[in-house]
Amino acid sequence: MNELRELIQSMKLRSRTGLAVGLSVPEDMKAYMGGEWREIRAADAFQYQDGQFSVVVMAGTALNAKSAKEAHRVLKDGGYLLFTVPERTSSQFGFTLADIYSIVREGYNITVVKRPAWWRFGRGGKTLTICAQKKSWKVYKGFKREGAFCLSPFHNAKI
Repeated sequence: MNELRELIQSMKLRSRTGLAVGLSVPEDMKAYMGGEWREIRAADAFQYQDGQFSVVVMAGTALNAKSAKEAHRVLKDGGYLLFTVPERTSSQFGFTLADIYSIVREGYNITVVKRPAWWRFGRGGKTLTICAQKKSWKVYKGFKREGAFCLSPFHNAKI
C-alpha cells in the first residue's frame, strides 16, 4: 500500500469518486485524494454504473483480464486504474511487464511503472506499481455508415 500511496502523491492525483477492489484504502489516502470512496471485496462484483468512478485501486491478487475490463467499464473517460503486483523473478511468482501489458493493453495506456527504491539491490519481495489511464474511444466527426474511419485505441479501421 505504501507504493500506491507514493504513486498517488507523486501524481498529485485527486478524485471525486473512487473504487477499491479487493483491498481497504487507508483513511489518510482517502483524505488526500478526497471524494467519495466505495469498497468491494471481489473483482467480479462490479455492480456500478458505467463511467461512475474516476479512480479504481485494485489489489494485485484481483488483477486479471475480466477485472481490468470491468474496471474500464466503471471508470470515467481519462480515469485511472492503480494496482501493485508482485514482479516475477526466478525465485518469486508474479507478473512481468509483458504480462501486465497483455491484460490492460486494450483499454488502457500504462502511464507510470514504479519499483521500490531498493529494487535494484536484489532484495526479495519485488513489486511493480502500475498506473494505467483509461483510453478514450472516439469516432471521427464525419462519421458515415460506409467508409468512415473509427478512431480506436488499436488503429484506424474502416467500418
